[in-house]
Amino acid sequence: MDVLAALVIGAVPAQYIALAALVVVLVELKELKRRVGRIETRMNERK
Repeated sequence: MDVLAALVIGAVPAQYIALAALVVVLVELKELKRRVGRIETRMNERK
């Protein structure tokens, strides 16, 4: 029973950490897309 409790306690924070990492990655991807979009508009303006 103690082993099961330890696994549950260990697994929950790991899931939260993975979720937080996923959110960070998604936000970074949005920012990256925005930057790429700006670069593309600048290149189009130069043409």
